Amino acid sequence: MLETGPRLSCTATEAAYLASLLGADTLVGFPDPFHGWLAEEVESALVQARDTLARRGLITLQAGGAVVVVSPAARELVHACGFSAASFIVTHTPPTGEGTQHHFHVTRQLAVEQISRPGALLHDLVALADPRAVYGRALSLLGIQDQAAPDVPGAELPEAALTGARRLAAESGARAAHLALLAHGLPPATAEALAVTLARPVANSLLVALMRRPTGWEVDGLGLLAGPDGLWQMQPRVRGEEKRVELTPCPGAAAALALRGVLERALPFAL
Repeated sequence: MLETGPRLSCTATEAAYLASLLGADTLVGFPDPFHGWLAEEVESALVQARDTLARRGLITLQAGGAVVVVSPAARELVHACGFSAASFIVTHTPPTGEGTQHHFHVTRQLAVEQISRPGALLHDLVALADPRAVYGRALSLLGIQDQAAPDVPGAELPEAALTGARRLAAESGARAAHLALLAHGLPPATAEALAVTLARPVANSLLVALMRRPTGWEVDGLGLLAGPDGLWQMQPRVRGEEKRVELTPCPGAAAALALRGVLERALPFAL
């Protein structure tokens, strides 16, 4: 962790209450704590959150009913979440299937890492050393190191075909996945290397970038699939109405450059 600044632990309800005090109406990375609730249930939960935050000294209740955020940590961290120039979701799943998910919220002044605890009951907000530090953190979380690239041509296939091949590899092994990939027109060497990767995965990682634009949110991203023979970059494509995936053998150095490119397209400053 590259933290040097403030940190805050809070529930989604507490974060929503603090955000409302700061004028934010969207918190990327937090679940909606009020989904399906009745109005009186929401009001009761917000009153409880207000009282809890007041006891923790994060807000103060003033005469006349005004509520003020007095904690600099709460104000800075939640403001960055609610008014980020860009937010990032980083997931990393090892072969055990027990993956991790981190969120980052970046402004020109601050980068905040959001770590959701098991069950998402509590969220830790941690200020990183510098807004540009999100690049190093993402590199680490995605597992981008000095991997080689499989020495085969790249390919493109339907998203459903990749999902099916992944399932076959898990259930029946690389040979079954290999045959399925051949049936979708992949070159033999590519089909074999990809089947081995699907049957013996080292990691499956994803970065999703959410960029705040005047007309709404813009989305970018980077997918990585690591196997015993190296690293593949996965890029979604749409051909007509069909969702497809472009798979490109990708060494770790190239993956790091691709990650940097996604971040620089999203952030309001150069890395």
